[in-house]
Amino acid sequence: MAEKRPQKKASQTKPKRPQAGNGSQKSNEELRREHRAERQRQQRRRRTIFYFTLCAVVIAVGVALSLTVFFNVKKVMVEGSSIYTESEIITASGVSTGENLILMDKDKVRKNISEKLPFAGTIELSNKFPDKLVIKVTDTSIKCAVEYNGEYVLINEDGKVLGTVKKLSEVYKNGAKVGGEKETTKKEEETTKAEAKPAENTTKPTEGTTKPAESTTKPETTKKAETTRPQYVLGDEKIIILKGVVVNSAVPGKIIEAKNEKVFALYEQIMNCLVDNGIKGITELNLTDTVKITMKYQDRINIIVGSVSNLENKIKLCKNVLKSQDEISPYQEGTIDLTLDKKAYFSPLQETTKPKTTKPSTTENTSETTKKEESNSGSTTKPVSSTQSAGTTKSSN
Repeated sequence: MAEKRPQKKASQTKPKRPQAGNGSQKSNEELRREHRAERQRQQRRRRTIFYFTLCAVVIAVGVALSLTVFFNVKKVMVEGSSIYTESEIITASGVSTGENLILMDKDKVRKNISEKLPFAGTIELSNKFPDKLVIKVTDTSIKCAVEYNGEYVLINEDGKVLGTVKKLSEVYKNGAKVGGEKETTKKEEETTKAEAKPAENTTKPTEGTTKPAESTTKPETTKKAETTRPQYVLGDEKIIILKGVVVNSAVPGKIIEAKNEKVFALYEQIMNCLVDNGIKGITELNLTDTVKITMKYQDRINIIVGSVSNLENKIKLCKNVLKSQDEISPYQEGTIDLTLDKKAYFSPLQETTKPKTTKPSTTENTSETTKKEESNSGSTTKPVSSTQSAGTTKSSN
């Protein structure tokens, strides 16, 4: 019989664990804790992914609704302009009801208003959620006029074309300074009210005619106020005559195109400098010779600028001289030389045609002649006769 081989015990095949008593129990608990922590981390990841996707979907739906259903224009409000009406500005903007406030091309809206309404200067657009658009327009004004094809092209300090006229008298007749429209309407309303009061007093004796008189006077005030809206806006009492700029094309609402672009760039530089320093009253700007630039102040003071080097300092010196001369006399005439470095010289105009010594003698002669005429004729003389006799004495002298 075959001998039986001894069988190995099962305990011998299994790996021996350390018999540490309490130590084996702690290791099992640690494993369970690690598994539990891993499951919790996975749940947190799934939860964050779920909420993130949910928020993304909500945002996408909100954006889609805001671009299609919400924030559509229902009303357009206009502020600021005194020369254009609300309907003219809304029509020029091209904005229609139902257009989305967020998707609106606001640069295009500004361009439409600026080109279709030349006197529209600064244009600001703001959303008033949920359904209103506010357009604020600040009028620009005429600064200069340059000749082109037998007409005067009217431009502002930036060179924007505001219109063309054959005679500048048309602008002075139908224009107003910035903010002048509101003043004229108030004055006319006051005058119409003053005219309406005596009309009411005269109709009081006849009781039946009092009420119709009041109804006829009220509509007249509104009609007169509407007709005071100016056609042009002036930046100063007089328009600057610009010389030396050769115009290539002039389209209202757009920047003027000049053949000599460098000369036109000097115009912008000088005008911005004048505006920044608050100088008004310039009536002529001659850029024919860019090294010998000249200006005129109120047609009575010539200003020799020279070149544009150190222009800012020159304009500041010019402002101080003009202020001092205006304080001496508002009719002062002369020349300001700004060509010297950091200095300004004023030379007054010398009168040589009419000496001052002749004036007292003429008045004495006139008084003597008038006394002789009164003694001979016995009649009183008028100021006209005295002036005529004075003219005879001057001519005789």
